[in-house]
Amino acid sequence: MMEWMSFRMKVLLVILASLVIIGTAGFGMIEGLSLFNSFYLTIITISTVGYGDLTPVTQAGKTLSIFLILAGTGSFLALLATVIETLVSGEEKAKRAENLHMTVGVFFSEIGNGLLESIKCKNAGMVKERLSAIKEWDRKGFEAAKKEIEGMTLEISLDQTGMKKVGAFLSAKRDLLLRFLENPNLLEHETFADLLQAVFHVLEELETRKGMIAKEERHVEEDLRLVYHLMIREWIEYVRYLKFNYPHFFTFMADNSPLTKAE
Repeated sequence: MMEWMSFRMKVLLVILASLVIIGTAGFGMIEGLSLFNSFYLTIITISTVGYGDLTPVTQAGKTLSIFLILAGTGSFLALLATVIETLVSGEEKAKRAENLHMTVGVFFSEIGNGLLESIKCKNAGMVKERLSAIKEWDRKGFEAAKKEIEGMTLEISLDQTGMKKVGAFLSAKRDLLLRFLENPNLLEHETFADLLQAVFHVLEELETRKGMIAKEERHVEEDLRLVYHLMIREWIEYVRYLKFNYPHFFTFMADNSPLTKAE
């Protein structure tokens, strides 16, 4: 939607700029006006202000005025409407983004942190070491860390007891997970939607596969590895938002997350 409005605005600006150039040059040649007066007459004609202090006197000049009114007024009003629509849409988008970040915060408070603690990652220490300087990062620092961690090969290893623990934790959160998935705004936050779907898939796997054989355990471990990766990515995005919008809450999250908290 925003892309379409931006394209429409550019087209309208090109049309109006072309009409202003045509009008300015036309009035200058036809009416013998100065460059400034020609430009002035063009603007008040297109905007239909018509002060009456300067008007075309020749038939050709009046014809040009008619053309500018018919072609320019609609474009001018359309541009004005597009600008207003863009401002309103931008404000609505900002509100939706705020609500989505709040939703992500609730996820980590109610599910994410507990799930990170339940999933035993053998090289979690390497992740913590990379995130240890998070309080000093600028925007580029967050992006660089996210890419680096996404490239890490995380090692997830859970025995039957560990998987039962993860399954029990997620089963207790099933209703909340479903409410997250039913949120229509998640369509605008694809990465968080991917995370929720991956978590729910793990829940279904653990509830379905009772008494798993080794091959099935490896499959679930791969699913958990994906969930762990997605949670790290989403957490980094979330705390980046907090740092530049709610610095005090950012400090709390950076100090108390399982991804950064000292053992």
